[in-house]
This record gives sequence, C-alpha cells and structure tokens, in this order.
Amino acid sequence: MSFTSLHLRAQVGLAFAPGERVPFSLTVGNDGPDFVHVPDPFRSGSSLALHLCRPSGRTDVLRLDDLLPPLGISPRLVKYGIPPRDEVAFNADIAQLFSLSESGRYTLVVEYTLFDDRTWCSPEIVFERDPPAGVFLDVTPNEGAGVGIHGVIWVERSPRGERAILFDDRRQSRSVVGARELAPLSGAEPALSSSPSGVPFSERWAAWISGDQVHALFYAHGDLKLTLVAPPFLLPNGALAPRFVRPLLAEPAPYEGGRPRCALGMLAANALGGKDFYLFELDRDGAATWVALVPMAGAVVTGFALAPTERDRLFAFVLVSGGWVHVIAVSAPWDGGPPGAPSEWHVEAADGFLVGDLRARPDGSVRMGLVLRRGAEWRRVVFTPPTASGYPAQDVSVEAFDPPPGAEAVRARLDSEGRLHMLYRRAGELAYVPPGASAATWSRDHLGERAFETAHLILRPGARARLVVYDADHGPLLERL
Repeated sequence: MSFTSLHLRAQVGLAFAPGERVPFSLTVGNDGPDFVHVPDPFRSGSSLALHLCRPSGRTDVLRLDDLLPPLGISPRLVKYGIPPRDEVAFNADIAQLFSLSESGRYTLVVEYTLFDDRTWCSPEIVFERDPPAGVFLDVTPNEGAGVGIHGVIWVERSPRGERAILFDDRRQSRSVVGARELAPLSGAEPALSSSPSGVPFSERWAAWISGDQVHALFYAHGDLKLTLVAPPFLLPNGALAPRFVRPLLAEPAPYEGGRPRCALGMLAANALGGKDFYLFELDRDGAATWVALVPMAGAVVTGFALAPTERDRLFAFVLVSGGWVHVIAVSAPWDGGPPGAPSEWHVEAADGFLVGDLRARPDGSVRMGLVLRRGAEWRRVVFTPPTASGYPAQDVSVEAFDPPPGAEAVRARLDSEGRLHMLYRRAGELAYVPPGASAATWSRDHLGERAFETAHLILRPGARARLVVYDADHGPLLERL
C-alpha cells in the first residue's frame, strides 16, 4: 500500500467555548481499485501522534500509547478496511484528550503512521478557544428524584453571537467537558425539560423566549430522526415580562419510540397589575397548543414545576403579602382537561421569600423547601403538601439560620431525603450551607459576583453535594462540596 492510493485530511472546527466539545476528524480515503486496511488511530498502538501548541507557546504531544488501556488489556493493532473509492472518518474530542484551559489560538499537527511505517503529517490546523463569557447557567434534573442525568445549560457570549450550550452531567462526571451547542440565541434564558420522577430519559426538550415568540427544539444527542426544531409560536396578547416556570415537564418516552409531549408553564404580568399562569403543550411533532390561563394575584413572586408521576403535573407558586408567605399549587394532569383553581399548600409568617425548591421521590411523594426572611433571620422551611384542599401541610420542619452581614440567598435544593441545602453570596464570596448547619461549610471568595445567574447545586442520592458554577476565569466548573 502506498500514499498514492490514499487521500488524508485532518480537521478541527474554528472556535469553541470553555467546556465545549472540540470535534477532531481524521479522514482516510481509498482512491485505488483494491480494498485497503489502515490502522484505527484511536485503537492501534502508536499509529497516531497529536502535537498541540497552546496560546502560551508550549507544545504538548499525545500518543495513543499515553492513553493507558483498562487494567489487564494490552494495546493492539486494529485494522479498518476501506473499500475502493470510499473513505472513513475517525472522530474524537480534542477537549477530552487535552486540557484546553487557556483562551486563545491553538495549532494542531497530526502524525498518522500506517502499517508500512510510513507517516503522514498534516499541515497546521488552527482553532480558537474563546475566553469565558457565560451570562446564564441553569441545572435541570432529568427526572424528579435526581438519580438520572442532570442537564447543565448555559449561554455563552462570543464575537459570533450568543449560543446555548448543553452538558449532560452523569454520576461519574468530574468536569464540564464535551458539552455541545444546543442553539444560537440572543438575550434569552433557555429552559430544559425534566422527565417524570423515576422515569429518566436521556433526550430533552428545550425552549426560550425571544421577543413575543417562544422557540423550542428537541435535543436527541445527534439522532437525526428524533432531533427537531419546532416552529416558533406567538405569546398571547397581554402577557408582560413572561418567564418559564422551570423545568419544562416532558412525558415519559413513548414505548414505540419517538419524542414525548412536553408542557411549558409560563408566568407573566398583566395590564391590571396581576399575574397570569399560562400552560402550553408541545405535541410529538413540536406543534404548540395553548391549554389554559389561570389568573394569579400580583403578589406571586415565583413558580416551580414538577412531574411527580407519569401522568401528573404540578405547578407551585409563592406569594408574599402583608407579612405572610403563601404557597399555592395548580394541578394539571396529562389529558385531564384544564387545570382547576389554585389550592393552598402552606402559609408561613415571614417578611419575604428568598429561594426555594420542589422535588419528588421515586414513589411520587412531594416535598417543598423555602428559605424565608424574618427580620435579620433566615428560616429554612420544608414540608409535604396537604393530601387535599383545605388540609394543612404535613411534616413541616423549620430551621433558623443567622446569615452573616451582607449575605444574599442564591439557591436552595432539596435532596432525596427532603433536606434543604443552600447557597448564599456575600460580596465576591459564594458559600454553601448543608441541612441543619448553622454556618457555611464551604466558600470561595471569587465566585459570588454573578452567583444568582450562574451557580447551582446537584444533589444525588448517596453522593456528596456538588456545585456547578460558571467561573469568570475558567468557564463552567464542577466541584464537590
């Protein structure tokens, strides 16, 4: 075999955000009349060497031999057959092979050695890693119990515009690497769907509001048959400053395959000074239907969404008025007709609402957590919603917390046992308070400035709490607490 019967090319894209996948492709084409065999560069000993020159000028060289195989498995040559006048592409993620911690211009040179010990060398391939410029970050469990994949989505700003980027955080994830672009957008805060409790699904709906339109897509990890960009739909007239009630709520995946339906809850102000809850549904082809409008009081400050079972959908809302905090809820089962009037879940004396969370266990039982302000004190309140309208909440627990001067609550998350974890910021410091603690057990002094928009918690059963944060110097980070 000779080079005259082959054509080779190596490619990398042009520019990438911190944490984003950097796709590398080595294409080998057979121009000759005979079947040829070439080494698979990612499974064949030392057939591939990558020379990466960093923005600092330092060059790192990576050979396949440097990537140790699992214990007890020896590296071996693996041949790949290419028919006449055909080609094959070998693909990898450069960000999985090298730590791309520097911003700026990279160059890559590829050396590929064939079985006759002849080596092909690529020209320099140039690509950029953009400086960190994240402006929004959100985390959505893939189902209510939190044992499945968590979706970490953020918006990255660059000279080429804003893009939503998605990272699937699995139990074994140690860093944010290999994330993929979800969609270009501008000035929007995308929301992801969550599966019903105990019914994890790896694919998701995503949606965002741009002007007077709602955009949605179904992300299927490269499956072209399932991936779908839905036609945008107009917001109703009179919906002012609309925001999603997070997360979006997807059905279980259909048994026959395909996309699930998805519910989009939205809270918006109206011209009369009140709030309205809108419920939309996307069918499996992405067509939107306006299902219901539920009038709300102007004192509603936020909402939460949850699918505790495969058929149920719950939307809980927090109202603050006259020294009291009320929690009301709207139930909207799939195919159960329009939602009924809001029912009261709980009321607590407080001067204000700070942060909260709503969570289900795999058995469908629901817990809600609130962080409330009463004078200078914060109160962490956790309860089980009442079994019927007019009954009081159950299993109510209250923990007092004296925040340090200048502290501002950032995030609250319930774990699988129904205990409330909390993040707060104080100037540039971000701090974590576990359940029952009277003081922070972890803090960093340079993460608090934008923590409201870019810091979240991931809580899995039997595992330590983890922080997901967009660091202004390094981009999205995972850290155990």
